[in-house]
Amino acid sequence: MTTDTAPNVWTEVGSLDDMKDGRLVKRLGDRQVVVIESQGQLYALDNRCPHEGYPLAVGRVNDAACTLTCEWHNWKFALADGAAQFGEEGARSYPLRVDGGRIFVDLTPPAVEDQMSERLISLREGLHKFEAGRIAREAARLLDLGMLPAEVMRQGALHNAEREEYGWGHALAVIADCVSLAEFYPDEAVVPTVRALFASADPVRRYPERPTPEVEPPSDVAGEQEFRRRIEHEDIDGAEALLTGAIEGGAPSSEIARWLIGAATDHFLGFGHQMIYVHKLSQFADKVGWEALLPIVPALVPSIAWATRYDKLPEMRRYITQLSEVESTFPSLLAKQNGAGARWDSARFRQQVLFGKQTEAFEAVHAALGAGVALDEVARELVLAASERMLRFDTTWETSHDEAVWDDGGWLEVTHLLTHANATRSLLARGATPEVLRSLYHSAWFINDQKRFDRADGARADEGPLPSVDANAEEVGDSLRESIFDRDEASALAHIRQWRRTELDRAPLYAALGREAVEADDGRFIQQAHVLKTCHAAIEESRLLGGHPEADLPLMAATRFAATPRKQLAVYDQALNAARSTQPRPARVARIDG
Repeated sequence: MTTDTAPNVWTEVGSLDDMKDGRLVKRLGDRQVVVIESQGQLYALDNRCPHEGYPLAVGRVNDAACTLTCEWHNWKFALADGAAQFGEEGARSYPLRVDGGRIFVDLTPPAVEDQMSERLISLREGLHKFEAGRIAREAARLLDLGMLPAEVMRQGALHNAEREEYGWGHALAVIADCVSLAEFYPDEAVVPTVRALFASADPVRRYPERPTPEVEPPSDVAGEQEFRRRIEHEDIDGAEALLTGAIEGGAPSSEIARWLIGAATDHFLGFGHQMIYVHKLSQFADKVGWEALLPIVPALVPSIAWATRYDKLPEMRRYITQLSEVESTFPSLLAKQNGAGARWDSARFRQQVLFGKQTEAFEAVHAALGAGVALDEVARELVLAASERMLRFDTTWETSHDEAVWDDGGWLEVTHLLTHANATRSLLARGATPEVLRSLYHSAWFINDQKRFDRADGARADEGPLPSVDANAEEVGDSLRESIFDRDEASALAHIRQWRRTELDRAPLYAALGREAVEADDGRFIQQAHVLKTCHAAIEESRLLGGHPEADLPLMAATRFAATPRKQLAVYDQALNAARSTQPRPARVARIDG
């Protein structure tokens, strides 16, 4: 506090005579300032507690410590500068002057750049501790300061990539989807932004930064093939060092993407997760640019190298043997894409993938490629087959307490059929290489293998009488979300079918499903992540299908997943299965492909 003559930047808030019990509150436009006296000194703070807005004017002053305590949740602030002494963040303080008994404060805000720097520091602290309220407030402030939603979300991606022990996981996929689904929040961008930031922080709360290896510049003999060799031998540090060296050496994004796609398709990895993650990286880069994501890219290395190699398991071994026998033909198969494409029986193809033996699913893909059918058409049929399989899923697998059932699969596994097929189609569209053709074969095997989860009656969930839904597109969208919230599967699917029958504008449908995905409150992060990924894939594929008669099929698949009950923590099953596992008994019998 000073007593100099007040210049023009100062705003009068009252006089010394107005101080009552050492307090003075003044409303100035859309804010309130509280002036507090402690041991003969005056201090000015924003009257709203940064936590939940409780008035600090009624708080307790500790003269000895020169602090103010908010009475609602006991947050404590230094009177001198508003710094937090207890709580997540400080209160804003204002310079104060006294001139002739009149009290003035300087309300001039700091430069926008300085405010952003301060807010980013606080956001990173909140992310590290997963202080949900603080994360949400700082996100809102950064958006108010003019930072683009995608850039705020990228801050979460950087935080997660630096700490995720096993590399790129669901969190970064969720962030990429939230960046895309922000289109449905033209006036509420804070909603997908906060969802993305929560996803970035929740899995790594209070984790230290992940150690990274010393950068190794690539040489003439250490490029893509060496990178993939190191991945194959689980040389995480070596592969990450080489990839980072290529990035810092200025390798074009197309080359980096080719390295990653090749490594992600050398095996069928983790229910398709790693192929999905490479797709999400490209999807994210479309919004923020590759340069902005370069610090995040190396986090894919441990994710790919440590993933389960399903092609090494008995159930896929015979199929992979078939695949290895034809891989030498991939360059010639790719060369056939230079023509106008071939006519084919897409319905028969889908039937073979869905219901044939695994050898028939394999031959369906190989024959289509051999005939020169366009890659995008093959990938499209796999997307539709994956969607149909989701509509045939027997949901009792999800709710059963039987050990064999619970441990073998459920909704989360089945949703990967669609998200993996979506990733395959998208990455092929960005540029086909002989190696990436493997993913078409992987997708066909995956879809075919999951027929073991089909309903016993063989029916699809979207069959049967169509309930009447008499409303315009926006109203049907709202009603769809209510059905999903109520877990009313039949009603939710009826809304999608109504759209197809009446040819309503699809835009409100996409918005309804997109917002439902972002706002899904399933409790467990893993469930939220899969709802987001599945709904995003469905919207993307439906748009690409355009006027196709089954353009709504991916939407129905995603809606069914969102609208049916799903296990969360499954404490009962995990506890009993853990107890059984401690008892002597034979190993599980491996499934053999057929």
